Amino acid sequence: MTTPLSITIPSFVDRSTHLQSTPTSPSHSHHLVTFYSVNVETEGGRRFVVDKRYSDFLKLFQETEKAGAFNNKRGADFHFPKKTFFVSNKPGQSELKNERRTAFEHMLDILNCEKESSTQSLLQAFLETSLHLTTVSSPPSHIKTSSPWTPAGPF
Repeated sequence: MTTPLSITIPSFVDRSTHLQSTPTSPSHSHHLVTFYSVNVETEGGRRFVVDKRYSDFLKLFQETEKAGAFNNKRGADFHFPKKTFFVSNKPGQSELKNERRTAFEHMLDILNCEKESSTQSLLQAFLETSLHLTTVSSPPSHIKTSSPWTPAGPF
């Protein structure tokens, strides 16, 4: 079993996405999508952030629920937040998004404490740890450096 990570979701952000025209909707339009910033820190102090949408959390919930991750004392009372379509400038949306953020953080906490390896594998894939925690021993061949190679990071 891997050591639990420190996982928080301190914020969310709405980003505009461009929707392509379709036969039923011929005009191009912009659509706001909410991303939740998941901050991860390993026991060794390495940190990274992944941005996830509601649909990403829903997929993780469904997969881990099938694996039995919510059949224990910690997960028995967890209820996944309902899908809500947000309309620009509608009152109360920020509060709903914050409630959702809190629920997602609670879900990740439950999964992070789960000992079952299949649940841990699903959580690791969701957090994209294999992309963020790989060790680079030398620079790529197309990069010329005059000093010793140190992988750059956002920290």
